Amino acid sequence: MESILFEETLNTILADYFATFDIPVVSIRYSIVDDMAAAYKELCPDHAEREPQKIATLNQYNGTTVSPSNVAGMFTILLNAKYMLESVNGNNANWVGTIAHETTHVVDFTDFATLLDAENYEDILSIAKNSMFQLWTEFNARAKGYYFVRKYSFEDMFDESQISDIINIEIPEQEKLLSQNYHATTDGFQQAYLVSHYLGRLYALQQIFPVVFTDEQVKNLIPPNPWMYEWFLFLKSHSKLGAAYPVFKEMKNILRKNFHGL
Repeated sequence: MESILFEETLNTILADYFATFDIPVVSIRYSIVDDMAAAYKELCPDHAEREPQKIATLNQYNGTTVSPSNVAGMFTILLNAKYMLESVNGNNANWVGTIAHETTHVVDFTDFATLLDAENYEDILSIAKNSMFQLWTEFNARAKGYYFVRKYSFEDMFDESQISDIINIEIPEQEKLLSQNYHATTDGFQQAYLVSHYLGRLYALQQIFPVVFTDEQVKNLIPPNPWMYEWFLFLKSHSKLGAAYPVFKEMKNILRKNFHGL
C-alpha cells in the first residue's frame, strides 16, 4: 500500500472510528514495519529488555501498541507489513479491524493512566499489577475491532441476511479455534485473554443485531461454562472504563471461579 494512499485511507478510518464510538480524538503514530520485534525494541528498549520472551513473539501479531516513556508522549501503533499486504491483497477488512483494535488500546491506556494519575505506563503494562485492566481492554478492543471489520466488509453491516452464516459457520469455527488455543496452554491469563476476545466478538454482534443476539442467544453461543456467561454480562454492563475500574475486584471474583491464579 503506497504511503500517501495509506495515510489518506488511515485518516478516513480513524475519523470514522472516533465518530462511531463518540471518543475524543487521540493523536497516535502508525507505522507499517517488516520486523515488529526490532521496531518495538527500538522504540521501547527498556520494556523489551524486561520482557524478552514477549517481544520475541511480536512478529506473530498483526499489530501492537507501543507506549511512550511518559504520559505526555505519543503512542505508536506498529502494523505487521506482511499481514497488512495479505489482508489488502485478499480484499478483506481484517487490517481495518486491527487498526480499530490497537487504537482502542491506546484510548484505554490513556484513560487508565488518567484514572490512576500515573506518570508513565510501566505499571499499566504489568499483567501482575493490572491483569483485570489488561483483560478488560482486550474485550473492548476485540469488540470495536470486529465491529469495524464488519462495517468495512458489507455495504449494509446491519443486513440480517448475514446472520445465518454468522450463527452456523462463523461462530462454530470461532468456538473451535477458542477451544484449541485454550487447551494448548496452561497459562490462566492467556486462557482468559482468549475468552475475552471471543466474548468481545459476541458483544459486537449484539451491538449490530440486538434483536437476534439477545443475552439469551449469546448464552447459547458461549461454551457451557457459567463463569463465562457471567463474565460476558459483567463486561457488557461495564463497557466504559470509568464504570469497570472501580469494580475490577468483582470481575476478578468471577474469573477466580475458573482461574485460581488470577
